[in-house]
Amino acid sequence: MRIHSRLASVALLLPLLAAMGCSDNTVIAPGNGHLSAELVLDPAVGPRDASKPPFLWARADVSSVTFNANDPAWKISLGPFPLRIVGQTTEANLAIEDTQVLGTITITDGTYKLEKVFISKFELNTANEPPIPGVARCANGAPEFAELLISGNSSDERGIVPSNQPVFEVRSDTPRVLLLTMDGAALTAVLESHIICTPGSTSATVTPLLSSELSSLITVQSQ
Repeated sequence: MRIHSRLASVALLLPLLAAMGCSDNTVIAPGNGHLSAELVLDPAVGPRDASKPPFLWARADVSSVTFNANDPAWKISLGPFPLRIVGQTTEANLAIEDTQVLGTITITDGTYKLEKVFISKFELNTANEPPIPGVARCANGAPEFAELLISGNSSDERGIVPSNQPVFEVRSDTPRVLLLTMDGAALTAVLESHIICTPGSTSATVTPLLSSELSSLITVQSQ
């Protein structure tokens, strides 16, 4: 797995938060609660029916996991934009079932709610190597490799709302982990359905992928 992530931080927000109060006039003080997002495939992406070779290469560029304060007044204080656990694109290996860390931040203690998962790109290939950028190809009438992007009129529309959005507490004395579990078998089928092979040719067309198609494939546990 190639990881290009860095630690995201809300340190710049803390001076502002310290000067603002919640609905009960309690000042939001800087804290050192640790929050991480992790991904696990159950099962992994790749296997298809016996007539087709498996996808040995399956990757996703996870660009962000967003959340916000659960307290309405605190949410207003934080501003209109959600907080991010993943601050820079992380490449996740979807062909393995090992747990993968997407990102970690240090944040003020409090109660938060998960909002969305943003994936900028999926890659599939029956060879264990990245597909050719911008090219989709079939072999023997079945998808061989392709890149797939989530479509939408805005970045917010391209965000995936998981099947559940847990409310979780962050405390300085207990590290909190959000475990994102993705159904790789169902994801393989969804992605493959968007790679349309041209009859009698090795060329293929990739149709738009919608975030709503992926929502039911992701569940989140707060640990």
